[in-house]
Amino acid sequence: MDLIILRHCEAEDGGEDFSRKLTQKGKKDAKRVAKFLLKNLKGDFKVYSSPLMRAKETASYLLKDIEILDELNPDRAPNSFLKEISRKDFDTIVAVGHQPLIGAIAANLLGLNCSLNVKKGGFFWFRGKTIKEMELYCFLPPSLI
Repeated sequence: MDLIILRHCEAEDGGEDFSRKLTQKGKKDAKRVAKFLLKNLKGDFKVYSSPLMRAKETASYLLKDIEILDELNPDRAPNSFLKEISRKDFDTIVAVGHQPLIGAIAANLLGLNCSLNVKKGGFFWFRGKTIKEMELYCFLPPSLI
């Protein structure tokens, strides 16, 4: 199983948090990240997104048929996401969410008790037979893609 946890790309400042859209830079970064992932993903994959607009927009560059997952809301705990995702039956899952949750999920999978910093458009790619056996395959900030 591959699990990719991606922080949404750059979004507009201000306004109602739930509906903030990607900036032009955010759209450009989302296209670049999606192109990289689509080139490197093997087989079928599922894309989950937080219900917030900027995450849904970022996810839509990977796949038009995304599924909203409330466990990717910014205020959720990493354990609730990991518990929910362990029930999913896909070889590869891409989850698009927010900081500090994305960093906390990554830290949890690495056995750390903190939240790691990840820039907008950056992602962690984990690989393992189960959620409990995940190992870090790679981490890339958008500037290296």
